[in-house]
Amino acid sequence: MAFAGDLELMPPQELLGFLGRHSQSGRLTLDRGDGTTLSLHLEEGTVHAPLFPAVDSGRSGRIARNDHDEILARGQRLLPRLSSREAPGAEPRRRARLRGDLLVQELKRFPHQDRGARSELIHSTIQRAITWTGKFRFNPGPLPAWLLDALLNDETWSMSAAELSIEGARFRDDSTRFNREDLLLELEKDSSGQGERTLFGDLTGIGLAAVLESLQTARRSGTLEVGDEKLSVDLVFHEGRAFVMRREAGDSTASFAREFLDVDTDTARWNLSKEPSGKVHEDDLDPELRAAVRDPLFALLVHDEARFRFLADDLPDDFDEPEPGTARIELRTTRFLMEAIQRLTEWDAVRRRVGHRKVLRFTNSAVRRELIATADADTRELLTLIDGQRTFGALLAQASLGRLETGRLIQGWVEDGTLVVAAKNSPPGR
Repeated sequence: MAFAGDLELMPPQELLGFLGRHSQSGRLTLDRGDGTTLSLHLEEGTVHAPLFPAVDSGRSGRIARNDHDEILARGQRLLPRLSSREAPGAEPRRRARLRGDLLVQELKRFPHQDRGARSELIHSTIQRAITWTGKFRFNPGPLPAWLLDALLNDETWSMSAAELSIEGARFRDDSTRFNREDLLLELEKDSSGQGERTLFGDLTGIGLAAVLESLQTARRSGTLEVGDEKLSVDLVFHEGRAFVMRREAGDSTASFAREFLDVDTDTARWNLSKEPSGKVHEDDLDPELRAAVRDPLFALLVHDEARFRFLADDLPDDFDEPEPGTARIELRTTRFLMEAIQRLTEWDAVRRRVGHRKVLRFTNSAVRRELIATADADTRELLTLIDGQRTFGALLAQASLGRLETGRLIQGWVEDGTLVVAAKNSPPGR
């Protein structure tokens, strides 16, 4: 799972808008919380849905007319029997169509085989889902084979995710078009059992970039935790503004600086004579201290093992009044988030283009010798590490350039044909 959370923190139209703008591919599942879900498949920012839902065997979901009539007849014979089994005075069972994927259920029971009518049904069903609260999950990846088959046979409904987002926002605001059944279900939900509202995921996609954008736009408050087994860095949001809480003792920023940025202990602890305290802005810090605040956050963005979690409305106890020895540092939020989102998006493109477990080989030794002869020391070290045996992940761990700069160089060499990407155990090319 790459990205999941609460639809109240990130409504469907915001999700679709972000995924569309960044040409993402994967499966977005909305969960209304009553057993009803809706899954949308994206391919480079376009949403696709089958006009005739596929069955598990992978065959077409289109039902022959005679089979369709027989299924309807059997259903009409079965319904009275099910109704008669209800105990006297018992509350009628909620219809089965309120369970499982709503789009599939609606299409399966829709009598018309007409493409236009089915397209309208898909469109209206997705519009209804834009109004849901509940949970969501986005898993990046290619389209499933059965949906690719439907695309080839021109049996899909398709629409730009960005356009659907704009349309969905208008639909959500139009309360008169809110489906009565959906409204009743929302009123029936027990708000006391909802628990804390969160957004969470790993850094294998750009889910964190979507979260960062949404937190500022929607003016959210809470704590964003980003980290792995060795390090955790917190970014605090208050009404969409970003802050870092800097503490003198046991601060993870200092340990990160010592271990990953290779600076001495005094620098990592920021020379106590310069240690800020109270409420400050990053513009008030000298360049060295400003880098010590920002660099650990940026460095974590390209660690594949890291995960993130946003806890809504959860602020540090001393946020309003920092204790002695503690600094509440306000970042230039827009600039910081733009740079973070740019790095996340760029890193996602590198990872998808190269592949963490892929081996990199030069097309020929002459190209390698020419590059080594003209490179600077750090780039020369990376070039010598590329030996046709090491994976991209191994190169990231061993190169001194840093993960993002290493990824940028390798992606460029792959795209210009200098390097070949191969599976780990594949034989070298001739």
